[in-house]
Amino acid sequence: RNASIASMYQEACTVVPNDWRFVAIAVCPSGEMLISSLCFDRHDEIPVSEQTICIFPTNSQESSSTCIYQDILKPFDEIMERSRVQLNDMDSSSLDRYSGNDKKRMWWEEREAIDDQLCSLLRSTESKYFASD
Repeated sequence: RNASIASMYQEACTVVPNDWRFVAIAVCPSGEMLISSLCFDRHDEIPVSEQTICIFPTNSQESSSTCIYQDILKPFDEIMERSRVQLNDMDSSSLDRYSGNDKKRMWWEEREAIDDQLCSLLRSTESKYFASD
């Protein structure tokens, strides 16, 4: 089993881009958020690094699960929904709908706005919950 896992990690290091990180999130019933990440780095002696962090409730009057929902999960869901809606009709028949330069430009502006919003959310989450003091 260990050899199979090591082989999988070695193969992942050759296929997965160096700057990709895999993340799993769980919100506990008591309000904590548990986040685990896995990263492959083919340039490192140990090609796989993992990190697990628990975000504990804040000392505010709001419950922590509300805070986590409002700060992270709700904005993330809204961004993913915008992205899903935008990409929903993209197939071979969409060439006709986006044949004009103005329509292409508008589509790409929306795509960039969605990507920028996601980047901003991830950076603020990283800064607020993961930055070392």
